Amino acid sequence: MKKDRFIVLNVFFVLFWGGIIGCEKTPSVEEKPNLPPKIEQIVTTKCAISGCHNSYHPSFNASSWDNIMKGSSIYGSVVIPYMPNWSHFFQHINRFEDLGFVLGDEDRMPPLPYSPLSREEVTEIKDWINDGAKDAHGKYQWAQQEARHNNKLFVLCAGSDLIAVVDIPSNKVMRYISVGVNPSSNESPHYILVSPDKKYIYVTLILGSAVEKYRTDNYEFVGRVTVAGNPSVAAINQAGNRLLVTHWNNDVTSAKLSLVDTENMTILDHVEDDLPFAHGLCVTPDFRTAYVTPNEGNFFAGYRLKADLSGFIEGEKYPLDPSDPVPAGTSLFYPYQVIEVADLGKIFVTCRNSHELRVFDAQTKDYITSVPLDSLPRLMTYDPVSKNLFIICAKSKNVAVQGSQRGSIAVVDAVTNTFFKNIYNVGHRPHGLDVDPVNRRLYVSSENTGGINAPHHPIPGAAYPPGKFSVIDLNTLEAIPSLQTEVAEFPAVLCVSQ
Repeated sequence: MKKDRFIVLNVFFVLFWGGIIGCEKTPSVEEKPNLPPKIEQIVTTKCAISGCHNSYHPSFNASSWDNIMKGSSIYGSVVIPYMPNWSHFFQHINRFEDLGFVLGDEDRMPPLPYSPLSREEVTEIKDWINDGAKDAHGKYQWAQQEARHNNKLFVLCAGSDLIAVVDIPSNKVMRYISVGVNPSSNESPHYILVSPDKKYIYVTLILGSAVEKYRTDNYEFVGRVTVAGNPSVAAINQAGNRLLVTHWNNDVTSAKLSLVDTENMTILDHVEDDLPFAHGLCVTPDFRTAYVTPNEGNFFAGYRLKADLSGFIEGEKYPLDPSDPVPAGTSLFYPYQVIEVADLGKIFVTCRNSHELRVFDAQTKDYITSVPLDSLPRLMTYDPVSKNLFIICAKSKNVAVQGSQRGSIAVVDAVTNTFFKNIYNVGHRPHGLDVDPVNRRLYVSSENTGGINAPHHPIPGAAYPPGKFSVIDLNTLEAIPSLQTEVAEFPAVLCVSQ
């Protein structure tokens, strides 16, 4: 029995790690490890050994600092500086629950029959990652990338109160930023946007009551403003000194739309109105009108701002269906997001209950037409180059193409108001999306609820499995499978800084 168990475990190890048959030889010339002495001792005797993660391994070579930081050809970043708990390298070697995540026996390294790392060795690796995972000379892997404001992707991981920072050229996770007011509770970061000058990101905490501001170069916390409960979607003006925020609540005496001074992180004004679960938000180019979609309403609303952007003037509601006057309270539509495309003179609204995109004249607010969509249309973005709208359809189903995964990106021609195609294989339950105008790509985050899109491994004790982000080529309108990347729990909205 013991012999059989030994064989089974070793076969699993071979399959799980991408195969190591033919890797039994030690390379004749190994690179200089360039690791801090204590880390080098652990790695060269426990990891980069014959038959394991040396230079013959097909997916992950741990024989040097450069190779460790290069990561895996399959799983991306293996070590994420300052975040051992979300570094695969640490997760696989740890066997001590008080030190962090502990994986199941089948995922632990080294595999049987090799001896596990001692507590001292695991702690040494953890401390090294906590200190930035620098090389023997104190070099930090992402120093040049971190100094810039652009060429970065920010992915909100709502299940773990983190922002994954991705280096766009390498498609690797460089860092995780911890967000939130209370470390002991999940505040679920819900929406993120980059300031027009690319220097800052703003994050709403939908299970809390704050909006936070961080730098895009060194990721330092800049400030926080306490707003009404459940801050949801945000929009910023071109000068970068005013921020609008919707509030996803159903209390008519609570703010549904707040105006924030971003330089001082203070509230200037707010709107209290009958907007059940205000969610979607967009602004006109001059920032003088904000359009809001109440998630459980049968209308969208427009609110005018003062010329100096110090407060609100007035508001008006527009029916989604001319035959269903406001506010009838129908549950037919459930408008989720709103976008105004000024150069086309149109307003677009996704309706998650009626599974459609409704189109309106931006000047008169008259209904023009509707475009049928797949199940649960939610967030969308507009590409001014192709003049296409890209719309999340979170429960779109196509078993022949993507098996048990659900979700697609609907492509709609915004000029002719016609559906063009669904893009599949963008991860299970897609949630957020944004255009990279430089590389002509569309980034999509997926919740991966239930772990349907199999993660590298589940995280014991976590509320959700790790999620993913995917990349779509805007020239071919197809997903690029090799660029799908795992991130922390429940990726919600993402944004590109270019």
